[in-house]
Amino acid sequence: MAEGKTYFCIDMKSFYASVECAERGLDPFETCLAVVDASRGKNAICLAISPKMKALGIKTDFDLRHTGEDILGPEVQHFYYDALQYHHAFTPAGKEAVRRLFTDLADPDNYPAYLHCTYGLDRTGTMSYLLLGLLGVSDKDLHRDYELSALYHDWLTQEHMDLMVDMIGDLPGSNTQQRVEYFLLSTGVTKEQIESIRTIFLG
Repeated sequence: MAEGKTYFCIDMKSFYASVECAERGLDPFETCLAVVDASRGKNAICLAISPKMKALGIKTDFDLRHTGEDILGPEVQHFYYDALQYHHAFTPAGKEAVRRLFTDLADPDNYPAYLHCTYGLDRTGTMSYLLLGLLGVSDKDLHRDYELSALYHDWLTQEHMDLMVDMIGDLPGSNTQQRVEYFLLSTGVTKEQIESIRTIFLG
């Protein structure tokens, strides 16, 4: 660089997110925010994340899509699952994606982690339901958690979620936690991995 010159560098990956925070009256150093652009296609819409989100020290990106953009940086390991949502998770391809995801969720070395799809509604809603159900969250709160998506979307595929819930309800077990565990075991997830997940999240 030449002497006597002033150079101004901007980390564009955080800059756009910081500007978005400022426009919303939020502190980018205290707010986890991602800038997304649906016009780029459903598999590469994340453009920037706020400094607060970067500071979380995320080690693993559990991406439920089949491909995507490495917005979190090269130091973060990215796993893609090509996951299926709702009742499609019960198909052979769907169960294989569930097995792979929950196998990775059982590895404590993968945390802190970020789990997502494109809109955080269908595939993420399905996998979150299975994870929270496995952890013993009540049926009422499982439904409420999914319905909170309506705060950010003007549509919900509630009938598809209800179909999946009915399918889980038909599995052996006296409650949702036991039925979800039965389903996960049927995909190839082991009892040891299930206990590891519970230990990671519940202590």
